[in-house]
Amino acid sequence: MDFTVPSAGSNGKAVHLVATDNIADLSVYSISVAANGNSSFSSSVYTFPQMSVNTGDDILVARSLIAMQSYFDVCYSAFEHALLALNSITQNGDDVIG
Repeated sequence: MDFTVPSAGSNGKAVHLVATDNIADLSVYSISVAANGNSSFSSSVYTFPQMSVNTGDDILVARSLIAMQSYFDVCYSAFEHALLALNSITQNGDDVIG
């Protein structure tokens, strides 16, 4: 996602995931991006921290947690996990995330 947030810039970039099963160690997973319409994925751009998640947990990986909290307001609490990604989340409209 790439929201227009009050703080502007790239602060509105994030990825929202939902766990489809219980995961004891999320650090075995990562996010990769195929940039600019390319069909080949780059190396992992974000590796999850070591933590467990439950089936159905909403996970937000964002460049700015403060910007996301401001944007979502009271709905921000719907995310069981909000993780800071800093510059590793850079996708835009023609990028594939895997």
